[in-house]
Amino acid sequence: SALEKIKSYEKKLSATGSHTAQVQNIHGLIYFLTKRPLQAINHFRKAIQAETEIAPRQFVLYNLAAALFETGELEETRKNLAEIQSNFLDQPSLLKFFYLRSRLHEKDGLHLPALEDALKATPVQDDLQSHNLIANHIEQVLNQFKETRPLERLLSEHQNSPFKELLERRIN
Repeated sequence: SALEKIKSYEKKLSATGSHTAQVQNIHGLIYFLTKRPLQAINHFRKAIQAETEIAPRQFVLYNLAAALFETGELEETRKNLAEIQSNFLDQPSLLKFFYLRSRLHEKDGLHLPALEDALKATPVQDDLQSHNLIANHIEQVLNQFKETRPLERLLSEHQNSPFKELLERRIN
């Protein structure tokens, strides 16, 4: 299994200390993707401690925040998301970052910031799965609005958003 292979690789590299951050991150991802976020958190934290470069650290911080969110550790999720320097993230990771932050705002009952971040979570072209996921989330958040004034402002700021029709439909 992938978990056994990464454990074996981890043992081989522990003597040299090389690639520790990458191995810990992969180890954490294996746990996270197999629905074991508590185990993933430990490895992501080790990866963050070992990572010396700024750009890769941002990806591990996101992975940690996602695992923390899944365990309900919302305050820790918030802290990790605040630490991320999003300018280092690639487009697919930026989408995940804004989507997670939007979900966190929604859990906090902060509907406007949730909607703002969801609108920033622009899927890469032809990524229908992400588009549908975000569109469903936006519709859920839009249902929380009683007044349309804040939505009109957002519509004017996000004219190029692939989700602008959802805002227009809710306003009208």
